[in-house]
Formats: sequence, structure tokens, C-alpha cells
Amino acid sequence: MRVTLTNDLKNSGNIAMFQVSLTETERNGGGTLAVRDAKGAVLARSPVEELPQEAMVGAHMHRFAPGPNSLSFAIENGAGNWLSQMNVRGGASGTEVAFDNPIKMTQLANRIAEEMRAFDVPIVFFGACDSSLYPYGTSELKPWFDRDDAAQVVQAWQGAQRVDADMAGQLQGFVKNGFIVFENLIDDALIDQINLEIDEAIAERHGGYEYGSSQRIEHLHFSKPGIQRLFRHEKLRHLASLLLEGDARPSQTLTFVFGSQQDAHQDTIHLTPFPAGYMSGIWIALQDIQPGSGELVVYPGSHREPRVYMADAECPKVTDGNWSEFGRKVVPIWEEIAARYPREVYQPKKGTVLFWHENLLHSGSPRQDKALERRAIVIHTFSSSAVVYYDSSGLVGTISEPELHLEDH
Repeated sequence: MRVTLTNDLKNSGNIAMFQVSLTETERNGGGTLAVRDAKGAVLARSPVEELPQEAMVGAHMHRFAPGPNSLSFAIENGAGNWLSQMNVRGGASGTEVAFDNPIKMTQLANRIAEEMRAFDVPIVFFGACDSSLYPYGTSELKPWFDRDDAAQVVQAWQGAQRVDADMAGQLQGFVKNGFIVFENLIDDALIDQINLEIDEAIAERHGGYEYGSSQRIEHLHFSKPGIQRLFRHEKLRHLASLLLEGDARPSQTLTFVFGSQQDAHQDTIHLTPFPAGYMSGIWIALQDIQPGSGELVVYPGSHREPRVYMADAECPKVTDGNWSEFGRKVVPIWEEIAARYPREVYQPKKGTVLFWHENLLHSGSPRQDKALERRAIVIHTFSSSAVVYYDSSGLVGTISEPELHLEDH
């Protein structure tokens, strides 16, 4: 058996993922794979025969103390004895993995840890990250804008001069509509640099991009300095942190040259926090958006709808790029929601920024003029205190390190 920590905990979504590689002999020999903490307490068990040859095991960092920690993995017999100790197979069947937990126990992180304990969220779990691990239906943890007293929260902030009257009005609009718009937030010079970098990415056919298509280009902030500056933009982070009650960190960049033409959807199922609500999307216009270019469409008020998760829709994880079953089980739910809300076509000026609630329904309208570009970058941000995963794929999410530099990648 070989155990490997597969993600960098400094930019993980507060989940450590371990790959447990079992030999054919171990898989066929019966017994139970047990995961224990440093004191020897069993945190999780699974019959070996039920595990794939490359099994994934997750550990919630909220359930561990910050700093050095370790987990031991061992195959046991039915009596709880390690088979390796009984010399049944020969060689060591147990192994220990040390890791450093970087979690910052903020007030929110402490509240999350308390609720995870109260609702028996597993410290360690086998397999994919999934919404069924978390008490979404009973959780009392909500961001300020999802609470019944949201209007009073904004009033209190204004009274304490934390926000001015204009910002207070904007925040009240976020509560009501599920999005908020800021004009002239990003300097033209930075946007001009970014557009040059996008031209480079097009010429490079970055990630297989084909000019003229509705493809998006992922993670250009790893290789383009201007886009990294946008990724870590102080104003964007400040506003995201105001919305998400603390240290908001970006997760990814999606660059669009032309309109996406995506069907109406909510991001919750793809970029999933626990507690619910602690993710926000940011849409930055890199040009004046023209009619007929496949403009973004938002559905004001749709963020109040129940969140859609894979388990609730009885949809398996998408692990092979085949979204057909997702299309049959999840997309019709969004279509039904969209039919009940007004469509608002978004045609911003260059440098305008839209923040949206994680559960706001949005789409890309059809490209009526295929020659018209619709340049924009989307950044998704999470609270650094939240659990971050991708429910549609079952993967652990990522948040950026506080000081990410190009040379790190």
C-alpha cells in the first residue's frame, strides 16, 4: 500500500486528499482499510474489497488542529488487528502520512468546525467530495446576505461608517437581486495589457483554443502577468471580502473572447462551499459589450431558489467529460427556475465589474453576430474559512495562497 497527499494544502479548499494505492494482493486478501489519527483513534474504515485500486480518502482540515498532524493507514482483519502485525501478507501493510494543516481558525472557521462536530460531519471520508457530507438542510451558518436580517446588517454597517450610503444601497440591491455592479473599477491600462495577453493566448492556441469559438480559456493568471494582477486585484478582493465576511481568495480565472452561449445555470453545483453562500463570481468586462455578441444574461431574484446538488438530483459525478446525464437530471431543474424569472441582458462598459451570488441563475445569450467579440474574465472567489469543493466532479476545490507569484507555477 502506498499513500500520497495529492493536493497542496496551502491553496486547498480546507480538505486534504490522499490517494491510497492498493496492490492486487491487498485488494483480494480481504480485511478493512482503517484510517487513524496520531493518537490511534479510528476515524474511518472501509472494506478493502469495496475500494478501487487507487482509492481517494479526504480529510476535513477544520477537524484538525492547525500545524503538524499525521494520519496512519492500515489494513486490518475483522478483529481490528493490523494484518501486517500478524505477518499474514509479509511486508508492511500500514503507513503514516504527516501533513501541515495551514488553516487559519477565524471566527467563521471556528463556527464551521463547531457545526461540523455537532452534525457529525466525518473527519475522514472515502471517495469523492459530495454535498451529502454536509448538513445543508439544518445548518444555521449563513452569510449576512442570506439571513432574514440582511437589511438591518447593512444599516448597521452604514451607521458604523463601515460603508457609505451609496455602497449600502448597492449591498441592499445584492440582497434583493443577487448581483451588484461597479463601474470604472478596473483601470484601462490594465485592461489594455490583459487584452494584449489574450491576443498572445489566441496566437498560442492556449489549451487548444480555437478563435471564433465559444470556448473559454482557463487559468491564464498562471502565465500572464496582467491577468494575475487582475486575479489578485486589491479592489476586487476587498469587495469580495466584504460580501463573504472575511478573507476572500480567488479560485480560478475563465477568459472569454466570444460569448459563451451557456444555458441558464447556477454555479453552486460546480463551485461548492460549505457553508452555503460563501462563494461569489466576478465578471469583468474587457471591452464595451455590444448587442448581439452573446451577452451575459442574469435572472434577478433567482438566487433565492433552493440550491441544486448532485445528490439531490440523483446524478452521478461527471468524471469522464460526459455531461449527458447531468443534462438530463440537472439542467431541466434550471430550465424550470429560469421560466419563472425575468431575463436581464447585461451590456456593460469596459472596466465594469459584476459580482454575483453563488446561486444566481445566469446564462450566455445566443451570438447573433458571430464576428463580434465579447471579451470578459470571470474570477470565482471563496471565503478562505469555508470548505471548498466541486460537487459536479467530486474534486477538492482550490483557493489561492495569500502571496501567489508567477514563478510558483
